[in-house]
Amino acid sequence: MRTSTATLAAIALLLAASAEARTWIVDPTGGGDFLRIQEAVDAAGDGDLVLVRPGSYAEAIDLLGKAIELRGEAGAQRTLVDAGSGGSALRIRFTPGGGARIAGLTFAGGNGTFLRERDGRFGGGILVEASGPVIEDCVVKGNEANVGGGICVLGGSPRVERSRLQGNAAGIGGGIAVEEDGGASFELCEILENEAVFGGGIDLFRSRALCDRVDIRGNRSVEGGGARLMGDAGGSVVLSRALVTGNAAESGGAILIAGASLILRESTLAGNESSPGHAALEIGDGAGRIERTICAWNGEEAAFRCDSFAGPIVCSLFHGGVGEEDLCGALDRVLIADPRFCDPERGEFTLRSDSPCLPGQGPPGCGGIGRFGRGCEAPTPTAAASWGGIRLLFR
Repeated sequence: MRTSTATLAAIALLLAASAEARTWIVDPTGGGDFLRIQEAVDAAGDGDLVLVRPGSYAEAIDLLGKAIELRGEAGAQRTLVDAGSGGSALRIRFTPGGGARIAGLTFAGGNGTFLRERDGRFGGGILVEASGPVIEDCVVKGNEANVGGGICVLGGSPRVERSRLQGNAAGIGGGIAVEEDGGASFELCEILENEAVFGGGIDLFRSRALCDRVDIRGNRSVEGGGARLMGDAGGSVVLSRALVTGNAAESGGAILIAGASLILRESTLAGNESSPGHAALEIGDGAGRIERTICAWNGEEAAFRCDSFAGPIVCSLFHGGVGEEDLCGALDRVLIADPRFCDPERGEFTLRSDSPCLPGQGPPGCGGIGRFGRGCEAPTPTAAASWGGIRLLFR
């Protein structure tokens, strides 16, 4: 029996239609395809969109290794996923069909996924396992776990953009934990008010991370208030155009490095607190490069303490309890001076017009130093004047 050309064309059209991406609507009022997000995920296939309408969803979500898009229709402020201590608020497993995309959602109330082989709970808010999702315009808050209170990356490579991780808690990595072989990137993110024993804001162990234009503020820990970078010669981190402020720890109020490679450039580390005998930026054994960075106004303790750093420190400024003899690495055009912030006591770290960190006012060839540029004028000196001199002004 021969099949007609018209029949073959009809079959081809049917197959093409079945391969097209589909949108599944989740609506808690009953106006969509499903009431719960997980039900839509279960039904979706690779390439599909799960569109979540505004509301609060009491559930923990598992993407089941599917390359789908999960999006809050009205944004993170109006769309909440509350796991209610029922595991990770969102679990993203190995995704053979490509990376998933998650946007416009708030993830809260997670207590992590228990992994028997690792004997602990991982990824209170989001757990990424050997996958490369894009996470954008999301909020991850009020979650907890043993490792990675906000986000935990286990061998994955997520890209996180324009998102906020706030008020999460863990033993390791209050805001973020990137474990062995991870390769995460964070851009235009805020990492705020998280707590941990190690790595209040970020903890990286034998992993790779790129952090560009991130604010790391108000985090707390015993080691590495803002970030702890552990490597054993296997970890590397690029921290670019970052603000690290208001963090506190016994050692490394801003950043603690042990055996990792750090590239720190065009960043400002200020207003962090450490215990006596420690420093804001503390390097036990590290490598990399520190360039065009300010580390200043970090309480009564030293700005910088270094045992060993295999790399150059270039066009950077340190201020507070530190002299050139306290630095290590290959020093090139390093300033020990007041950066002349506009209002450091109020957390305003733009630069006065007379700052040595502005282009053309510091070491030759350095350009601007720190995260921020000029933000205010230098105070005008008040000259002493006699009464006779004052009278002359009014003649």
